[in-house]
Amino acid sequence: MKREFQELNHSNMEYFKTAGGVGTPFAQVQSYTFKNNGKDISQEEYCKIQSGITNETQGGGLQTTHPDPCGIKARINEERKKNDEKPK
Repeated sequence: MKREFQELNHSNMEYFKTAGGVGTPFAQVQSYTFKNNGKDISQEEYCKIQSGITNETQGGGLQTTHPDPCGIKARINEERKKNDEKPK
């Protein structure tokens, strides 16, 4: 069983190969998708729809691959840093 697992790992390593040499995996640009009920929309449209979501609407069919599409997490982190820097 252990041998099969190792062979499986070695055979799957080809999926992680990248072209371009050292350091390129970090330099690659990832494109994100934004969808509403299965239809492609822009990031601005996604954020506009998401800002109108309440507990009653529950978001409908919004989907994205972006980790922070509207910058909410970034704003929260900036506010936390500002609060930490204030003298007590």
